[in-house]
Amino acid sequence: MIDERLLSSQPKIRASNIFYISDLTKPCTRKAYFDIVNPQEYPIKLLRIMETGKILEKYWVRILKQCKNLRVLDMQVPANFYAENFEIRGRIDVLAQHNNGELCLHEVKSIKSFNFLSQPRKDDSEQLQYYMNILGVEVGQIDYIDKSSLLNGGENNYSIDLSFKVYRDFNIFNDLVSRANSLYHSINKRTIPKECKGWICNYCQHRIECEGTICSDELKEF
Repeated sequence: MIDERLLSSQPKIRASNIFYISDLTKPCTRKAYFDIVNPQEYPIKLLRIMETGKILEKYWVRILKQCKNLRVLDMQVPANFYAENFEIRGRIDVLAQHNNGELCLHEVKSIKSFNFLSQPRKDDSEQLQYYMNILGVEVGQIDYIDKSSLLNGGENNYSIDLSFKVYRDFNIFNDLVSRANSLYHSINKRTIPKECKGWICNYCQHRIECEGTICSDELKEF
């Protein structure tokens, strides 16, 4: 029943000039290219992972709302950027005000394990930077939930949540807009982007279509 529900909630086809912020922060821009040029249904394995992440993120937002040292001001705040040729869309998890009066954007992420996570992942940090620059907020926080520890009760009493402060960087925002511009021109010229990271291919519905464009040295890594 769950799989049937997930399979019936495939992402909608979108215009060639509308990008999600995740299109620009993920390691492989080819996926974003193929998502627009030749959309395919997401495999059930990926849909399960995505749904699990949504459930855990909603749970963490409930936890934030109960924290005494902050006040949740808004949730799921649209954060869109409009350029001449394209639009970038995003949605902020939580806008909060901490007890010191500081406004802070919270981006909630579930992760398989953060045993070796000493700093926020690059794509998560960039996504938060986009939101911070859109709203003009100077401070953000990435809140990670360790899925493995949550499910098994936590090993050796380690925490199942981990947070990182992030400070606004306008240069990162400019770089994201530049990536969007490059992706827009790639789509309109039908030139496949060069960037492709092997690890993410295992979860991509475009793998067969994309592999023919990857050099043999890259294929050896899969």
